[in-house]
Amino acid sequence: MFADRARLRRLALKIAVLNQVFTTPSIVRGIQCLENIYFAGSYGDVLCGMHGVSKVAVKRLCLPSSWKLSLRKQAIYRESLLWSIAIHDHVVPFLGISEDPFDGALCMVSPWMDNGSVLQRWVSRTSSTGSNTLAELRQLHQSVLGLAYLHEEGIVHGDLHAGNILIDEVGNARLADFGLSLLAEATHHEYGSIHGGGGSHWKAPELFTPEEFGLSSYRPTFMSDIFAFACTCFEVYAGEPPLAECNQYQIGFRVLKGERDPRPSVPGGELMHESMWSLVQSCWGHDPSSRPSAASVAETMSRITGQIASVEMPSPPPSPPHSRPPSLPPSHSPSRSPTPPPDAGNDEATGESSSPYFTLVRFNLDCSPSTYMN
Repeated sequence: MFADRARLRRLALKIAVLNQVFTTPSIVRGIQCLENIYFAGSYGDVLCGMHGVSKVAVKRLCLPSSWKLSLRKQAIYRESLLWSIAIHDHVVPFLGISEDPFDGALCMVSPWMDNGSVLQRWVSRTSSTGSNTLAELRQLHQSVLGLAYLHEEGIVHGDLHAGNILIDEVGNARLADFGLSLLAEATHHEYGSIHGGGGSHWKAPELFTPEEFGLSSYRPTFMSDIFAFACTCFEVYAGEPPLAECNQYQIGFRVLKGERDPRPSVPGGELMHESMWSLVQSCWGHDPSSRPSAASVAETMSRITGQIASVEMPSPPPSPPHSRPPSLPPSHSPSRSPTPPPDAGNDEATGESSSPYFTLVRFNLDCSPSTYMN
């Protein structure tokens, strides 16, 4: 099933690009920008706007000024195509495209996430209330569930890092910006994207020198996504990316030598959980074929999260003994037992114990940027 879907998607994209035929995405009209550029990245600028009563993120892509307007529109439509069909609880939804914020400049529109990214939440939490590694672990688990979904659909993220994992209004993680890098395998390189994706701190060794790994392309792959996820886990715990002190040339040199950072710790001094560290090491293995799949990582993280949650959640204290009725006075018959008061054990009205009790809750986490194709 997966192979058929991926094959059909690649074929559709090739036909669309070679014949310059694109379906027009949903047009979002009436957007009013609230402020100047909120974030400027290598792929473009992000602004905050309003669409009716809803706050939205408006992404203006960086396109070559030499491109004709028709070519720019085709590039935006191509970038929007796969994002629009990726629907998952842990993927930022695509709302459409808009020309309103900038005259003649097409922008991609998605819901605004007031809670920011995983990294922003980490900084806020550690600076105010101390670290909460269980919360971050759950969000990392949710993000790899989103990544597994993309991979199942034949889509490579290509630019995964903590800044691209956003937190929605209920605290769940959602992957963003997988629609802002090049389409791999669906088109030739010249039809690829405006954004190559993949910062050096999160880049797998095979993307520095693909020929050393028997590859013919610098395009990100499923396995380079897994390497980037390992680097993202490190980033969330350490508060900075791997090899943070190095420039991009030093990073490439050291990563190709097989160098990796030591086991990270949160600001309070707590080391990354041993089982989580073992998973990170397997995910940033030097040989791409040695890395686990996203689905396997999600399954492992589900077990790790459950183990850590059971340790961090306190056990309920023992219930106090039930009160006993007072001893019978000597004048009463010893053969007759007194009737206990109705509130000595169970509440007859409710059938519930009047003794203090606690309930442990086990959370179920298996709830149900430009893209690359494999």
